[in-house]
Amino acid sequence: MINFDTAESEIQFSDVENLPIDSTSTSVTLTPASMPTIEGTKFFLLEIIYLQEVNGTQYLLNNGGFNALSIIDVETPVV
Repeated sequence: MINFDTAESEIQFSDVENLPIDSTSTSVTLTPASMPTIEGTKFFLLEIIYLQEVNGTQYLLNNGGFNALSIIDVETPVV
C-alpha cells in the first residue's frame, strides 16, 4: 500500500505456494496474514519463481529468465 500524499508505504506478503509443473489444475488462494494499516492505494502483485529440485533440495534457476512479477490489481481510495 502506498499513500502518495504522506509518502508512507507498507507491504504484506501471503504465504508462498509451491506447486509442481505437472498439468494438474490446482486452486490457490493467496491471503496475507494481515492487511496494511495505512490508508492509500493498494497494489496487488503476483510473483512467479521457478525452482529445480535436486536430491530433495530446491534451488533457484540461475538466470531467472522465466520468472515473472505482475501487477494483478490496483485499488485507489474513494475520495
